[in-house]
Amino acid sequence: MELLLLGLLAALVWKLYQWKRSPHDAPLRSVTLCLFCAALSYPIAMPGGASGVDTVAGHGTAKLIQNVLLLLTVYFLMCFYLYSAADEEAGRRRARREAVLVGVVAVAITVAALSVPHEVFAGSFSTADMTIPQIAFFYGGAGLYLMYALGMAFRWTRQYARMSRRPHSTGLWMTAVGLGAMAVACAIRAVIVAVRSADGDVPHLLMAAVAFLLVASILLFAAGVTYSGARARISSLRLWLQHRRDHRRLSPLWESLPPLMPWATWSSRPKLSTRRRLRTSWPTCGRSATPSLSTTRYSPRRTVGACVPPYVRR
Repeated sequence: MELLLLGLLAALVWKLYQWKRSPHDAPLRSVTLCLFCAALSYPIAMPGGASGVDTVAGHGTAKLIQNVLLLLTVYFLMCFYLYSAADEEAGRRRARREAVLVGVVAVAITVAALSVPHEVFAGSFSTADMTIPQIAFFYGGAGLYLMYALGMAFRWTRQYARMSRRPHSTGLWMTAVGLGAMAVACAIRAVIVAVRSADGDVPHLLMAAVAFLLVASILLFAAGVTYSGARARISSLRLWLQHRRDHRRLSPLWESLPPLMPWATWSSRPKLSTRRRLRTSWPTCGRSATPSLSTTRYSPRRTVGACVPPYVRR
């Protein structure tokens, strides 16, 4: 659980940084809110967080809040694809309809949770008494909506992955596999609810396997969402390190230029922006000036000065 929370927090921090740079990006806002709801639901699901919430608001409140946050998580995930559609107006209308649907489901499971005693509603999915209709509806209704939303998101992600190129397609396929695995896990949980509501027995090994599938699929989903951005940042870091090494190799150049150009004003250590522009312009000028050395008389002022950008000439 701690590893899952750390992964979600890392993805959330990255998306918050991107959202700060593009505050009017609706798809990015949807992804950020999706990760925020997912990250907020897990501390509440932990024993310490659940007991604290239940102590303040009553037994079963933490479970209710967690499930509502999960519904909002998949809703914002759907909004990301709807806002990314070619027809933005149609996507916004569909997002409003989906908001009504998720609101109805959230109200329905809340009413079901409040209609039973707190002692009956206490416990986890594996220990809850599914023979009580309200409990079965609470878990079954939330699970069916999660399966629907995750299934739609899986279909849209797969379509985008097929149309994209690497490295973006790699992240999209990772996300699609994670979403598909989560949808399958929710479907299995819905079947488990149906079996247990009929007073049937479910093997504990199956329950543990479904729980592990959920954890692994959520981690894979978070990794897929951040894959493209993280890879781009790593590439930028490599390029920055390469430029830094090139600058250090050109240190003799900065030391030899002042004697060759006494008319220019040089500080003991030129600014980084000046050195960077010189680094990019000097090789080009050197190549263009080299052929003239064999046909004209050599003049340091004329040859070297021609290769110096205008902003350092005086």
